[in-house]
Amino acid sequence: RINALDTNLWQDDVAAVVGARPDGLLLPKPRSGDDVHRLSLALRHEEEHAGAPMGSTSIIVIATETPVSLFQLHSYAESSSRLEALTWGAEDLSAPVGSSANRDAAGRTWTSPYRLARDLTLDERGNRGNAQRKRNAHDRYHRFSQRASDNEQHDSQQQQHDANSNPDPACRR
Repeated sequence: RINALDTNLWQDDVAAVVGARPDGLLLPKPRSGDDVHRLSLALRHEEEHAGAPMGSTSIIVIATETPVSLFQLHSYAESSSRLEALTWGAEDLSAPVGSSANRDAAGRTWTSPYRLARDLTLDERGNRGNAQRKRNAHDRYHRFSQRASDNEQHDSQQQQHDANSNPDPACRR
């Protein structure tokens, strides 16, 4: 977990941990997908500086800790290929909305806006998943097409080699 991007501590956090090659970083209190993009750019710079594989550090976002983020959940879907997951939490949202409790009196169900935050996050995770599945299918199609083209080229080269390397002229094609 790094400090939020609205502090002047997060860049030092990123610089301090990327050399250890973490699988990912947890981004708290983002405002929108722009914050994910900003962190992604910083990670790219730090990975290059540390000699870490480019794009190796993923990002997990706690997407509901600021009220503005609730209205920008759609912006996370295309923010960065590093975005691994969206998650939600009710604790940090309490302060900016002025709430003293996030569950009903019995403690069993979330109250509004926490129920809304949870539901919107789940919905956006589904949307992000659909967008990611489309990108993955597109990438698989292009890899398959490239592989098929490479195989055809290899087969043609192999036939040419076989035809040229057989000493018996009757076996040449």
